[in-house]
Amino acid sequence: MTKILKRAAEAIQEGRFAEILPLLESASKAADPDPEVLVYLGIVYVQLEEPAKAVEVLQKVQEQVEDYCVVSLFLGRALHGLGRFDEAAFELKKALSMDPSPFEGWTDLGDLLITMKEFGEAAQTLEMALKHFPDEPALRSLYATTLHKLGDYRGAAKEWGIVSQLTPDSVMALSNHAYLLLLQRKVSEAEPIISRAEKIDPKDCRLKILHAEILIQRGEYKEAETFLMDAVESDDCYPPALARLAVTSFKQGNDALFSRYLQKTKEALVEDPDKWWALYYIYRLIGWTERMTDVLIDGTKEDRGSAAPWVTIACHYESMGMLEDAEQAWQVSFRIRRYVKLYCKHCGEDSRIPYDDAHGFDIHVPLTCEKCESDIAMPQGLASI
Repeated sequence: MTKILKRAAEAIQEGRFAEILPLLESASKAADPDPEVLVYLGIVYVQLEEPAKAVEVLQKVQEQVEDYCVVSLFLGRALHGLGRFDEAAFELKKALSMDPSPFEGWTDLGDLLITMKEFGEAAQTLEMALKHFPDEPALRSLYATTLHKLGDYRGAAKEWGIVSQLTPDSVMALSNHAYLLLLQRKVSEAEPIISRAEKIDPKDCRLKILHAEILIQRGEYKEAETFLMDAVESDDCYPPALARLAVTSFKQGNDALFSRYLQKTKEALVEDPDKWWALYYIYRLIGWTERMTDVLIDGTKEDRGSAAPWVTIACHYESMGMLEDAEQAWQVSFRIRRYVKLYCKHCGEDSRIPYDDAHGFDIHVPLTCEKCESDIAMPQGLASI
C-alpha cells in the first residue's frame, strides 16, 4: 500500500491524473480501503472533472477520519462543480479554518461566493485572503470584481491598479483600471493607462470603448462614433458599444438611430443582470430622469446581491430631494456591502465602517475621519463611488 500511495502522490504532483486513476480505483475496491487511497482518488476525480464520483469518495473519507483540510478543500470544489453551492461553501470555509495556507482554497471560495452573488461576504473573505497572499493577482482581481459589484468604484480602481502592477502585460487589468477611473471622470489618469494597454494589444476592442468614453465625456460625439463602430463588430464589446452609440446618436439629433441602438442594447442584454447599468448610462446622459429612475428600481430587483444599483439610486433620490427614499436605499446598500463607506472631503480618503444588522447605522450622526481627524458631515459623507 505504501508503494501505491507514493506512486499516487508523485503522479498527482506531476499532473498525471488519468494515468494513476486505474490503480487508485482498484485499490479503493479493497475490503477495507486505506483512507489515503480514497483521498487521492477523490483528488484525481476532481482534477479529471468528475465531481459526482469525487463527492461520493470524499464523503466516505469524512465518515472515517476526523476533520481533514485537504478532504474538505477538494470536496468543496467537487460540490461546486455539481452546483451544490451552500454545501461547497461550508466545506471550503471549514478547510480554510483548519489551514489558511492553501492559496487555491481562497480563490475557490471567493469565486464560489461571487457565483452565489454573495458579494458582501466575498469581499470580506477576499480581504482575509489578501492578508495571507497580498501579491496574488488572482485574489486581487476577484476582490476588485466584488468591489465593483458593491458599487465601490474607487476601491475597485485601486485594486485593478495593483493587479496591473503585478501583471504589467495584462490588458484586462489595465482596461478595467482605466474603466473604473473613467467612471469617476478621471480622464487624465485613465489616458496613460490606455496608452500602456495599446502598446500590448492595439486591436483590443475594450480600448476602443475606453477611447470613445473619453470623447463622450468631452462632448466629442462624432469622433467617439469612429471608435464605437470598430468596437461594435466584436461580440465582446457589442453591448457597451451599442449603449454608447445610442448616446452619440441622440446627442447628434439622430432620433431614428438612437431608437435603433437603444433597442439593440436592450436585446443584447436581455438576460444580463447588469442591464440596468447600460440603460442607466444611456438615460442619464440624455436626461431621461423618469426612465432612469425606473431602470434603477429594476436593477435593485434583478441584480441580486449587488449593492451598486442601491448606491446609485440612493444618490439619485438625494438629487431629487427624495431623502427618505434615499436613506432606505443607503440602508439596503450597507446590509449588502457589510460595511459603510465614507469619504472625507478634507483629505480625499475613503474609510469603511463594519456594519451589522444588530447595531445598524444612523446616517445623520456626524463622524470623524480616522485618517486626518477632520469632521465628516453626514449623510453628505457617505461615499457615492
